[in-house]
Amino acid sequence: MSKDGFSLLELFIAISLFIVMMGALFLVISPSIDSFQLSTAQLDLESEVRRALDTMTSELMQTRISKINEGPVGADNINYNVIRFAIPFDIDNDGDILDNNLAIEWSDQNPANWTVRYSRVGTQIIRTAGDGLNPVLANNITSLTFRRPSYNPNTIEIGISAQKSTSKNRSVQVSLSSLIKMRN
Repeated sequence: MSKDGFSLLELFIAISLFIVMMGALFLVISPSIDSFQLSTAQLDLESEVRRALDTMTSELMQTRISKINEGPVGADNINYNVIRFAIPFDIDNDGDILDNNLAIEWSDQNPANWTVRYSRVGTQIIRTAGDGLNPVLANNITSLTFRRPSYNPNTIEIGISAQKSTSKNRSVQVSLSSLIKMRN
């Protein structure tokens, strides 16, 4: 180094060392960033599938086996991709779901035959009901199944599989299931 500053050679060596150190730092950090993005995509996908599964489970727990009118009607161990069922419903608008004889009023007794239907349309789970709203419960769905096991005919098993790609075309997959005991 001279009194007036750095020589061209010293400056070139300093810049070269800086570039090598930044390259090494990038090589160390890059896999961590990829791993973080993959983990975030996995958690987002699992959260979305779990929310859909919880919604369907909650509503199916309100119905009876006899109120399922599309999908796993019989305990035949067959996987169906749709289910339609009636839920308790205040038909006479008296503020509760019981009629004068204390029997449950069901939505399929409504003149409009108001029922709930879950199905996979493309890569989405759709809830269709008599209210006219058709909300999307989840996206990126690859499989939706409903099954009534013969070994336990008072239950419905729901299975959901989903797949999502990250920004670097890495794929994450989630499969969740729930076994629901139906009311008597």
